[in-house]
Amino acid sequence: MLCDGLRSELSGRDRVHNHQHALWAMQGLSQIETAERMKRTQIVIVDLGGIGLTVTLALAAAGFMRITGIDHRTVTASDLELGYPTIDLGKLRADAVASRLNSSQCQRFQAVTQEVQYLSKWDELISEADLVIVCSDKMSLGAYEQTNQTCLRHKIRWVSARIDRLRGFVGPFIVPEQTACFTCFELRSRANSEHPSDHAALYRHWKSTSDMPEDWPVHPSFAAVLGNYLTLDIQLVLIGNQVSRFLGRILDVDFHALDCRFHEVLKLPRCPACSRSRSRPLTRIWDIRPTELSITGH
Repeated sequence: MLCDGLRSELSGRDRVHNHQHALWAMQGLSQIETAERMKRTQIVIVDLGGIGLTVTLALAAAGFMRITGIDHRTVTASDLELGYPTIDLGKLRADAVASRLNSSQCQRFQAVTQEVQYLSKWDELISEADLVIVCSDKMSLGAYEQTNQTCLRHKIRWVSARIDRLRGFVGPFIVPEQTACFTCFELRSRANSEHPSDHAALYRHWKSTSDMPEDWPVHPSFAAVLGNYLTLDIQLVLIGNQVSRFLGRILDVDFHALDCRFHEVLKLPRCPACSRSRSRPLTRIWDIRPTELSITGH
């Protein structure tokens, strides 16, 4: 997604890269229209590890100019493999990315260096976003539930990508009041698990975990593959007006087999997070009045 030149007809924040312009022109979008869409779209990215950094840099290279990156961690030696230069060692990840992007004078990257659960302006950031992206290199689900709840409340679309040891998951792309939410996915996964109680315990653990050991297995190329899969889809949605390939489903990527497959994620009828019927009491047969039974012919 990187580029080697800029169009000369437009300048500053209205420029679109040659390759990008040629791609979108095939779909009938003019250079000015493409630039305008990228200019006004607000994207929030949570976690700037290998996946998050790939997504951020690719979107910025494509021409998106309103990106907010949220990450409280500092750049360590392990992060150098993921794409951070040596000069960034010891810096906060979000600040390091901001220095790289904002120095070009063509970007407007906002760095947020607090954990999501302690971020006082979290609701404000989400309510103003066009899309929220949550990334996780090391199975941590610390921001997932809060993001799901906040996006459902503000009716903001969001999508995620994460690595679960030797497997990667991209999606689902969640549209409030239309698609299944992340809680739907979690509960359906638990229902299909051979050991539901163990599955629930693992999810509770990963949700309470924001940091993982430095030696946790993450292959940089695998993180980049997942990040680029997600970036391509995001651009098709935000620029090309297409339906996300991850709408209501998850892409499961196997690291060893290099195999990909989609899994549908159906709405849970009484999902405690997104169902309109979640607070409605269940109808029991003995609650139905005899007159209603006679009307229905039972």
